[in-house]
Formats: sequence, structure tokens, C-alpha cells
Amino acid sequence: MNMRSVSLVAALSAFPLVVLGAPATSCKAGPPTAESYRWNFPREASRLLSGVQVDASKIETRATQLMNWDMNPSITWQLYSDQLMMVRKEVNDMGRKLCRLREIRSVVEPWQRAAIDRAGVRIQLLADNAQDAILFTNRYETNFWRPAYRRYADNIYHQSRRLANTMGEYMDYAKTQNPRLGHELGLAKSNS
Repeated sequence: MNMRSVSLVAALSAFPLVVLGAPATSCKAGPPTAESYRWNFPREASRLLSGVQVDASKIETRATQLMNWDMNPSITWQLYSDQLMMVRKEVNDMGRKLCRLREIRSVVEPWQRAAIDRAGVRIQLLADNAQDAILFTNRYETNFWRPAYRRYADNIYHQSRRLANTMGEYMDYAKTQNPRLGHELGLAKSNS
């Protein structure tokens, strides 16, 4: 392992991915928000879910970049690792949001509870694939664009895209209360 690898491994271990499967009680309490002071948990949940959507869109953009760099000899290993570090940061940010969402899940709207549950699954998949991509990149620094790594990057892209789209659908439902959309999301019966 060379110095560059050692420094990335040290940097990665300093910022571990959030353990998302942990129960909500193991989450660190964050700073109070205006919504929590007023006990407006549905508004807080909407804000957090919207933030998850934004983070997922950022990850989708980064994963697109990683896939576009495939086999490009002018792109350095460091650029790949920097992109993965940003993915890690955004996944961790979503993990913190999810932690708070799970804490207030019992006092939010039914559509928000469904969105929280869906987000939890997708965020965990994103975290797993990001971690696997990082470990793989560390192991195969000089030749990491192997089929396994491509699968990780592809999975990160698809999971983040699905998460962003799904959160967008839930937010659209919140605005419109459209029965057809509610049915598609498993929230309401369709009138058609």
C-alpha cells in the first residue's frame, strides 16, 4: 500500500458511513429546530424528506460522473476517491436525516411514514454500495475499474435516482393529494 492509499484509508476511517439499520434510539440527538419547538413534526418531516431528495440527487450526479469516467486514462485515482468521499458525506447526511425521521415517525402524516420507510431501505442500499465501492477502490487502486466496481457505481446511481424520484413523488402527493399517485405509492385507493 502506498502513501496515497494509506492517507485515503485514514481519511475514510475518520468518516465512517452511518449505521443506518440501527434503531432510532441509537441516533444522536440533533439541535432543536423551529418545527420541534412548535411540535410541528409533519412540517419537520417534510423538510427532512425534501433534504433527502436533494442529497439523493447530488449522489446521482456524482455517480453519473463516476460512470462517465469509466476507463478514461486522464482521470486519476484521486478524482475517483474524491467523488466517493463526497458520496459518503451525502449518504451520511441522509443517514442523520433518516435518524431524526425515525424518531418522529409516530407523530407524522401517513404518507410521511411510508416515505420514511421507503427512504430507509434505499439509503441503506446506497450506504452499502458506497462502502463496497470505497473498499474496492482502496484494494485495487491502480486497476479498480473492474466489473465489480462498475456494478457498485451503477448501483449507487440507480439507488440514488430511485430515492430522489420516490421522495419527489411523495412530495408531489403531499401537495396534490392525487388519488392515482396515492394508489401508486400504496397510500390510497385509486378512483379509476
